[in-house]
Amino acid sequence: MSEIYKIPNHWKSVISGDILDIRDGTHDTPKYVTENGIPLITSKNLKGNKIDFEKVSFISEQDHEEISKRSKVEEGDILFAMIGTIGNPAVIKGDTNFSIKNVGLFKKNEEVMLPTFVVNFLRSSMFEKQLSERKLLKGTTQKFIPLGNLRKIIVPLPPIHEQQAIVSKIEELLSELDNGKQQLQTALQQLKVYRQSLLKWAFEGKLTHSNVKEGELPEGWERVNIIDIVEKNKHSLKAGPFGSSLKKEFYVQNGYKVYGQEQVIIDDAFFGDYYINEEKYM
Repeated sequence: MSEIYKIPNHWKSVISGDILDIRDGTHDTPKYVTENGIPLITSKNLKGNKIDFEKVSFISEQDHEEISKRSKVEEGDILFAMIGTIGNPAVIKGDTNFSIKNVGLFKKNEEVMLPTFVVNFLRSSMFEKQLSERKLLKGTTQKFIPLGNLRKIIVPLPPIHEQQAIVSKIEELLSELDNGKQQLQTALQQLKVYRQSLLKWAFEGKLTHSNVKEGELPEGWERVNIIDIVEKNKHSLKAGPFGSSLKKEFYVQNGYKVYGQEQVIIDDAFFGDYYINEEKYM
C-alpha cells in the first residue's frame, strides 16, 4: 500500500464490508406519483454533504415498502452517491421516511465505528486517492462505483474514544475555517467599498486637495461633457442602426484597418481583422 494508508501502530486497517453493513437502493424505476407520495432520494439529491429534498420525485407507499425491505434507511445511517458526482456522503438525521435509488447505504454500527467518523473518512483525500489507485470507479462517460467495490474500501479503525476525539477536533477546526472564510468575505467586501470610495475621492479632487468641500471641485477644475473634449475629425464613423454604417461590401483585402467591438462582427459572424479602402475611409 502507498503511504496514504500509514496509520498509528495501535490502529487497524479493515475492509469496509467486514465491519459495516453496506447496501444500495433500488436499481429499478418505480412508478412516480404526484400526490401522497414518498420521496425517492437519488445521487443528485446529495449536495454539500446534505440531503436536498427540494427537487425530488415521489413514489407510492407500496413501492416504498418494497424498497425498504432491502434498503430501509434509519437515523445515523450514511448515504453515498454512487453515480455521477461520486460521494457527497451525508449522515441521516431527522425524518427517515424516504426511499433511495442508486445511492449507497452504510448502516450504522456505533459499537465499532461512529457514523461521524465514517462520513469524515468518506470525505477525505485518503479515500479519494484510494478510489483512483485501486481503480474502484467504473464507467467512461459517467463514473459510478459498484456496490461490491464500496464493500472493499480499506478503512483506518482507531479505538472508539479516539474516533470521538478525532471527530471533535475536525468539527472544531472546520468551525474555525468557516469563521475565517466569513471574515475573509467581509474583508473583501470592505475592500471593494474602499476601492470605490478611493476612486470617487480621486475624481472629486480630494486625494490631492484636502480642503475640498462635498459637492465642490478644487480651484481650477471644471465639469465638462466628454463629447466636448474628445478629438473630432472627418475620419470618425457614425454609428448606423446596427452599430456601424459599414456594410459587408465595403471591406477589402488591404486598406485602413477597422476596429470595433470584438474587432468586426458582420451578420453575427466574427472576423478577426477587416479593412476598408481609402474612398470609404475619407
